[in-house]
Amino acid sequence: MARPALRFAFEEKLRVNVWSEGLSLLRLGVGPWLNEAKLAVRRGAPDESEVVISHDLSMPLGVLKQHVLRTGRGQKIADQLFIEAAFIDADADIAAKRRHLTAHQAGDIAKRAGVVRFVPFHFSARYRKQEDRLRSEAEQAFRV
Repeated sequence: MARPALRFAFEEKLRVNVWSEGLSLLRLGVGPWLNEAKLAVRRGAPDESEVVISHDLSMPLGVLKQHVLRTGRGQKIADQLFIEAAFIDADADIAAKRRHLTAHQAGDIAKRAGVVRFVPFHFSARYRKQEDRLRSEAEQAFRV
C-alpha cells in the first residue's frame, strides 16, 4: 500500500553568473543593474533590450550576454531527505501494522531517491536507548 509523502525540490530555471573579466573589458562596475540584467536574461528578453547601467549609460542585453553574463543549467536542491525510521528491521511486522517504516526501509528509500544525505527521525519510544542502533541500520541500508 502506498504511503502519502511530501516532497520539495528547489530548482533554478537558469543560472546566470557575472564574468568579472567582461566587466573590466567593458569598463563597467558592479551595481543593482546587474540584477536587472540577470532578470532580463531569465525572462528571455530580446537581445536588443536596453539595460540601464547608470543615469547616462545603457547597453543592449545581447552585448552584456556576450561579454558579462554567463548562463548555464540551473541547480537543484534535493539532496537531503528527512525520513521517519520508527522501528528496527526485526520489528517490521509491527511497523507495517502501525503504518511506519523500519530504519532499514528508510535507508533503502533514501538510497533509491539518490539523496546525498538523509536524516532519520521519529523513533519509537521502545528504542529510547537504542537510537544509535536505528541510525546504524538506516545507514547500512543506505550504503549497500
